[in-house]
Amino acid sequence: MLMILVALVPALMWGNQGVISTKLGGSPAKQTLGITYGALIFALILMVVHHVAIPGRVWWVGIAAGACWTWGNFQQFNALRDMGVSKAYPLSCAMQLIVNAAVAALFFQEWHTPQKVMWGIIAVVLVAIGGLFVSFRDRQVRGPEQSGNTAAGWRALALSTLGFGVYSTIPKFYQHAQLGQVDAATLQAQMSWGLLLPEAIGMVLAGLLFARLVAKEVGDYKHKYTLKNTLTGLAWALGNLCMLIASMSALGLATAYTMSQMSSAVAAVGGVWLLHESKTHREKWGMICGVILVILGGVIIANV
Repeated sequence: MLMILVALVPALMWGNQGVISTKLGGSPAKQTLGITYGALIFALILMVVHHVAIPGRVWWVGIAAGACWTWGNFQQFNALRDMGVSKAYPLSCAMQLIVNAAVAALFFQEWHTPQKVMWGIIAVVLVAIGGLFVSFRDRQVRGPEQSGNTAAGWRALALSTLGFGVYSTIPKFYQHAQLGQVDAATLQAQMSWGLLLPEAIGMVLAGLLFARLVAKEVGDYKHKYTLKNTLTGLAWALGNLCMLIASMSALGLATAYTMSQMSSAVAAVGGVWLLHESKTHREKWGMICGVILVILGGVIIANV
């Protein structure tokens, strides 16, 4: 039960990420870089409070994972800008969920009985469909979407899913390869608490690189919007720690990640109520139905 509650923390923290960053302001590059600063501060504090010996290979795994996260988050913010938080974030969650559940089921055999496979698939489908319902767009009222923004948003979502998918699965692949060679308790500590600092360093380095070379925004590292988004990074880092602990435990990546993607419901409600993104009557009903499906999928996966 405790691990279920831990796995729900990312849903709250990550679901509010887009809302908080949009409120604080800044370009995708500044928002992403600010989050990496917050993650690094969080990791440094935890290393002092809860020190874990980190082997050299874990450093490289964490730095690579962190760099991939930065790419995924940078592209996700591009999608949020082009499509809106209440639409783009649930779609992003659904796409990430499908990728991570497939990897966990196929490579790590986390659903090792036919019954678990059946209920796991049902839960993933419910959360994914819920994300689509939440992002429903009423074309009868709004007319056709602007093709430029829509195409750019979908490209950004695809690239974001790739980055996030590699970020979340690299540590699990490493843990799987080390099973039997390293004590289980030591390995779990290395791949949860010990992974935070290497990941944060990879995130910051990649953030600085992307801001300068991809976004062409020189000076982002000290901009006021970058520094303000450090607060978003602290919230994200707490969710990341809980995600690592849950996914490396007996709960597994598929279950932990599916529960974390209940953040789509949090983001949808926050986008409408806090960012005042307009919704038609049909879109509001779509959002309500989507949120219900996401919660139902989360309840099912928690009992798989």
